[in-house]
Amino acid sequence: MSQDYIAGLDIGTTKICTVIARANSGGEILDIAGVGTVPARGVSKGTIVDLNQAAACIQDSIQAANHMAGFRVKKALVGVTGAHIEAANLKGGVSISANHDGNSAIVTQNDIARAFESATIRVAPDREILHLVPRRFSLDGERGIEAPLGMNASRLEAEIHLVTAASNSLKNVIECTNRAGIEAQALVLEPIATSEAVSTADERKMGVAIIDIGGGTSDISVFCDGALHTSAIVSVGGNHVTRDISIGMRTPFDIAERLKIESGAVASALGKSNQTLEVLSAGSGGERVGMPKAMLGKIIAPRMTELFEMARDAMHCNEMRKQLPAGLILTGGGALLPGATELAQQVFGLPVHLGSPSGMTGWADRVNSPKFATAVGLLHYAKRLQNDGYAFTELPGNNGSIRRVWSVPLEFSSSPLTMDEAASENQFFDASTKNASDTSIEKSAKTPVGFPEMAKNWWQDFNKAIQPAVERVRIWLGFDVE
Repeated sequence: MSQDYIAGLDIGTTKICTVIARANSGGEILDIAGVGTVPARGVSKGTIVDLNQAAACIQDSIQAANHMAGFRVKKALVGVTGAHIEAANLKGGVSISANHDGNSAIVTQNDIARAFESATIRVAPDREILHLVPRRFSLDGERGIEAPLGMNASRLEAEIHLVTAASNSLKNVIECTNRAGIEAQALVLEPIATSEAVSTADERKMGVAIIDIGGGTSDISVFCDGALHTSAIVSVGGNHVTRDISIGMRTPFDIAERLKIESGAVASALGKSNQTLEVLSAGSGGERVGMPKAMLGKIIAPRMTELFEMARDAMHCNEMRKQLPAGLILTGGGALLPGATELAQQVFGLPVHLGSPSGMTGWADRVNSPKFATAVGLLHYAKRLQNDGYAFTELPGNNGSIRRVWSVPLEFSSSPLTMDEAASENQFFDASTKNASDTSIEKSAKTPVGFPEMAKNWWQDFNKAIQPAVERVRIWLGFDVE
């Protein structure tokens, strides 16, 4: 399979990020074509709480990425997270029917799908299957089979990592992207996407854990022997650190966020610093109060310790430690706090390093930061799925029913619109989006703004030339976000 582009949409608590890459069927390198990052509104702890506000931010992010790429995308893989996510390791098995000659029973794709389905039989009606990740197979009791397709056997058993999500939460994500003018090509659990960007196949084979510290949540994935063992969401992130700073230093939340980004560190990283910070005191009419920088570190350290202890418990680290020789990878905007890796090493008792996205060309420097691990990971995830023989889009259920697996796109092949095509299509856009979502949800979306006529051949070169200057202005104006 091949496609002209892949788009990844990370709907976070503090930022919404769209990354577009040109891709083809060969190789693992992503050619980054466009990036759009905006502060998030309408999202809390990874869950959409205001459809219109979140849709407006998604639309702004997508348009910024389109503008940079020089074309408009219509579909994206969308990351999902939140407390409604549940995951478990399950086992299913089926008997293999003999062929029409009656002499042999060969495992087929349908047999594997039936084995997966037998493991998901207890999924509640109000939940959707997000991921079915095969961990290992057995044939006639013989374990350790990596690729059962085409092998002779009378019984197939499959161990899978099953991830489910609340149906209504996924509907809200789909409705929100529809309102923003983008089709959710697939819904992907963020810890799984992030692992694709910051860990290698060798690390996953050895055994590695990844923690992505976002604004409202921290996402966890653990791999043993190359297979996904644990995925979990902890409802504590960088915003909780900011809130503690806001309360402890009696300053507005936005000032506390800036203090965290510019001067924050875990207490151990500050050493014996005698530096003093001038902090705007809340409700004081603009009065600035001097406070020792060490106080900031003493506020940050307990919350980060709590976060790591919650993550340690969620991944059962005491039981798993011997199976993780590759250690722990910290990523996400919250991992950039000085001293965070050293604190994590103390809490987990494992080697820890900072993880950034890799395997990119083009505008790679714009996303070469832990803050973009999930968005880039969505693109790597899509590339890997193209060669995954067990990525089923749906499973056969009872009485002819079918269950969708939301992490797998129904189709990969898609082409971007040029700016001219996008502009002409937008006049029909409002009518088409009104029928795109569930009729039970109120339609009040704002129609996306079309792009004006643009010159074609020189656009991308001109865009690259002005981007450094635009970036400096954004930073000067304070628009950069975690």
